[in-house]
Amino acid sequence: MRARNAKMSDQLRLDAEEQSLREQAASLDDGLRLQRQQFNIVMHREADAPLVIPDTITLREMPTYAWTDIETADPVLQKSIADGKAFDAQERLADKMGKPTFSVGLQYMLNGKVKRPVMENMNGMDMIMPMVTVSLPIYRRKKRQNSTSSAPMRLTAAARTPSRANTSASSNVLLTPGARWNCMTRRWKYSTTRFN
Repeated sequence: MRARNAKMSDQLRLDAEEQSLREQAASLDDGLRLQRQQFNIVMHREADAPLVIPDTITLREMPTYAWTDIETADPVLQKSIADGKAFDAQERLADKMGKPTFSVGLQYMLNGKVKRPVMENMNGMDMIMPMVTVSLPIYRRKKRQNSTSSAPMRLTAAARTPSRANTSASSNVLLTPGARWNCMTRRWKYSTTRFN
């Protein structure tokens, strides 16, 4: 009787393990189907499209880009260059605002006839007024401070531009050999001028 019960319990245990393995296989199949659908969606294909893996994969030559194309396409680098130009213009403006200015002008005024004019002999006559102005800067110290305050910002922008160019070049390894050489010489010049 015990032998029969032992065989029966072994049989039930084997059936339970077999059922567990079938459930695991079904779960793995569902997971594989879900991952296949997610991959197809990421690749912008139909969710149930089959995945085909070829036996051999042909290697294509990687495209190379000229450094000028990368420089013109980098918005941070273009902003650095524009900031440097803006600070140059600000320094020139502050310098010119500290100098005397002369201006010559002409103003033309149309006057209509009125019933009670202030000056009767001018009623209805148009006026031409030539003007000459001279302004002498009194606050030269303030103008000089504006000029000297833009110089450090201009130098900062000038130092930031090659730094950003080097970062952009080092992050983009698909450069032509000539562009790589130009990048290396630019880095060398920058490091020698910065630390000497």
